[in-house]
Amino acid sequence: MPFRSIPKRGWRVSAVGFGCYRVRSQPTLHREALLKAFRSGINVVDLSGHFGNGDAEEAVGQTLAKAIDSRVVTRDEVVLITKAGFINPSDPRKPPLYSLDPTSIESSLSNSLSRLRTSSVDIFMLNSPERLMQNTNKSSQSQVFEALSLAIEHLETEVSRGRIGSYGIASNTLHLPSSPDFLDLQKYIQERAAVDRQNWVSLEYPFNLFEREAYETRPSQSADINWMSAWENAGFFQFTQRPLNAIASGKLRTLRTQQHSNPSDPNSSENARMELVRERMQKVSSMETELQFSDFDVSSKFIWAHTLAENFGPLADNPFALEYFLSQRVKPALREDIAALLDVAPHMKDWAESYERELTQVSELLVALAYDRTVALNEELLGVLRALVPNKIARSDVEGTGALKNLEQFAIRTAVSALGVRGCTLVGMRTPAYVDSVVNAVKLMNGSEVIFTADDLKHLLSCPLLFY
Repeated sequence: MPFRSIPKRGWRVSAVGFGCYRVRSQPTLHREALLKAFRSGINVVDLSGHFGNGDAEEAVGQTLAKAIDSRVVTRDEVVLITKAGFINPSDPRKPPLYSLDPTSIESSLSNSLSRLRTSSVDIFMLNSPERLMQNTNKSSQSQVFEALSLAIEHLETEVSRGRIGSYGIASNTLHLPSSPDFLDLQKYIQERAAVDRQNWVSLEYPFNLFEREAYETRPSQSADINWMSAWENAGFFQFTQRPLNAIASGKLRTLRTQQHSNPSDPNSSENARMELVRERMQKVSSMETELQFSDFDVSSKFIWAHTLAENFGPLADNPFALEYFLSQRVKPALREDIAALLDVAPHMKDWAESYERELTQVSELLVALAYDRTVALNEELLGVLRALVPNKIARSDVEGTGALKNLEQFAIRTAVSALGVRGCTLVGMRTPAYVDSVVNAVKLMNGSEVIFTADDLKHLLSCPLLFY
């Protein structure tokens, strides 16, 4: 495992970190993956208090305690990152609120420390301050700067109290001057040049094959700028996120070539799946029609076959959004509708169970279809990328590492190479197999780190398939 050093602290951190956005305390597979990561040399864990409404921190707290007790790691060897800004609602079905008020930050930190079962975190980040410019009462940039100053003043207090080792800022717009909610940290720092930044050690932002603005030198108002170099010169250690989940042409593009389905399954082809979807949809639609002839007032709510058919087209190329729509919108609403039906017609229980089962199977088929369509696009992209760096592919094949044989590893190697010693790439790896794949993408060969050179990256990031 290659390692980096955080300049203002001297902490030794792995080149890749364990991202916890979708980690939960159940299934146990997520916790097993984190233990595997620790054993593989990964010592950075990235969290936020609102991930899973706090459950991600619970999972990490349990796993870290177990790893320490079993001497897999010591607490000092792990760089623990969490964040504040988003506030968990009392109703988990509602979206989180947002605040950078010092009182809110203090409360968020206390809750995080409790869930993580630790007295301190190493890096505590203000998460997405640009959200203040998106709220109903939109703040101006100067108001955001003032909120940042008050928050940072409080974080200095938390450093003094020993509850955090340092702090940073995580933002999706640090590198996007054209964005309406661009967080201009350079301007903020210039306006507050006298402020001591010794405890402000890091920044976090997205970087992947499609979102590469931070790496590329681009024109700005005064002069051309390379954000990664500018932040390095300002003394910030950089964490990049979402190497496998890109925003491309306004859609979320999952950069994976692992099929969602089993290729040996005779029903795994797109045509076979579409036929299964049609059959299931017809059955669901027939059940809905059957219900329409009843006298139940709630029967008009059961039009889910039409709802799924209407939304699949726009979401077919965006499997993550489709999965979210089905799990967070359709599933809860369907259960409410079924509960309302059974309140007035308890004898319809068998019908309701059959209807929910059929609709669940249709949903799973639609998600598999969407993912496999993305895989086909990614296989095409991988083939072109491999052709652009033939020497690296030849070396990988000769060594038998297989480190560049799928798009996931290719994307991770690209992100790690772009950052170099300036930072750490945060990757979601919720199974032990994912951990192995990530480690294989970056592991040392004959004691040296194998990365893409600047010329390699120039060729790769100019790939035409990355521009639409």
